[in-house]
Amino acid sequence: MKNRFCRVSAALLAVASPLTALAVIGPDVTVSTIDNFTKYGTVSGISGFAMTTVSCNIGDRNAIWIDCTNPDDRNCNQHPVIGQNFYKLHVVNGATRFEMIGMAWLKHGFCGADASGPNCAGSQPGFPASCQNDGTCDSLGIGCTDTYGAGLNAAQDDLGPRSEINPWSGYYPYPYVRAWNATGNAIYKRLQIQNTDLVANANLATYPMYFAESQYVVTDEQPNVRHNNVSYRQAQVSGTVSNPGVAFVSGRGTVPRQPALNAWATHDPGVQITTVDLPNDGRLMLGYKVTQLANGRWHYEYALYNMNSHQAVRSFGVPAPDWYVYENQGFKDIPYHSGEVFDGTDWPHTKTQMALTWNTQTNSQNINANALRWGTIYNFRFDSDAPPGPGNVSLQLFQGINQTLPTPTTPNPPAVAPPAAAVLMAAVVPQFKGDMNCDGLLNNLDIDPFVMAITFPSQYQQTFPNCNLMNGDVNNDGVFTNFDIDPFVALLIE
Repeated sequence: MKNRFCRVSAALLAVASPLTALAVIGPDVTVSTIDNFTKYGTVSGISGFAMTTVSCNIGDRNAIWIDCTNPDDRNCNQHPVIGQNFYKLHVVNGATRFEMIGMAWLKHGFCGADASGPNCAGSQPGFPASCQNDGTCDSLGIGCTDTYGAGLNAAQDDLGPRSEINPWSGYYPYPYVRAWNATGNAIYKRLQIQNTDLVANANLATYPMYFAESQYVVTDEQPNVRHNNVSYRQAQVSGTVSNPGVAFVSGRGTVPRQPALNAWATHDPGVQITTVDLPNDGRLMLGYKVTQLANGRWHYEYALYNMNSHQAVRSFGVPAPDWYVYENQGFKDIPYHSGEVFDGTDWPHTKTQMALTWNTQTNSQNINANALRWGTIYNFRFDSDAPPGPGNVSLQLFQGINQTLPTPTTPNPPAVAPPAAAVLMAAVVPQFKGDMNCDGLLNNLDIDPFVMAITFPSQYQQTFPNCNLMNGDVNNDGVFTNFDIDPFVALLIE
């Protein structure tokens, strides 16, 4: 039984494991188990849910877990916050899509209960051998688990907004500013899912498939262990559109220390996932697949996941030269709810001569713009007669970063400008004929790579490993030869 009584003292700042290992990991909190998916009601076609989440400290130091009722105590914001998400993997016109269809406000943790449990101590090489109960409610012991039942994760008076969290540093104001202690109807602040997104499926091996995800944001982890705080589990949908049910089933256990996006690649072998870790900030992951259609077109499907980047993303672009057709452009986000401050305006797409781009407003235009914030997936898609090949998508970042992480005794450091306005992520994209250096442009900088490719193709492939040699097939005869030189020159001078 959790005890909400807080025992805060200066000694908590020095809580440490009795271990004396030379290489200190520090606390490392993961989600070991997800269970007990529970429904709380339906309002206007939207159902509210919550689930049980169990965390585990696989590090070599205790994790701070302080809950306070005294807002003047500087340690009040030293506890984890817990996110709950829900995803749908389904097929549209022969192509799979992985979409986020539900999110909740954040449960604010209290009292590390220090228990043993699965996927924790002793379950993996390198994990602590057993739970080391530290005897205090204000930290989670080494190798120990802490459980929040669905009822606690649905308790509206303890659910705070995502908008006040820095997901990389773990900093947030406490008491949180928006909707402190507020309660409401059956779905208020809870994991909200549109009933129309929940289609009953008795066969878990066929589409549509559903996945629940939980993420812990922890205040005192080191940067090198901040990417394993997310776990997921497959769920089953039953009932009708007016009264859907969601439950976990035996045999489909928690997949620990992995985001739900990985389920797309697990269940569709044609999916690829790439990862970029931003300097002094969090992780972005891109899932993508290109499906050949029956009409001489290809369907390009991208799912961009912001695990824990505070900078967020405001623009997504792919190479799209004008000599191909682009149609059925689409965008999918996740609606914020219950009074969250973020603008939910969909990203419009823009076609320029050489690119297809989706954008939201800049930070200077609207600080609450619908950027791809932490713990969310946005989708981008289109059909084209452009054949696929290796290349890059281009991302524009939304805001500055904190160069240093806050400590329990210092305030949140000010944000500074991003080190780079754009981030490139390797992906399969429309082949960009003539773009021999794969920078998304066709200009004089492509001349030397073109000459290298046509004279020393193996050297070219070593120099530009993410480029497709067939980008040089400018005359589209299926081979890259001297007959492509004149068409290449013609493209440059157009």
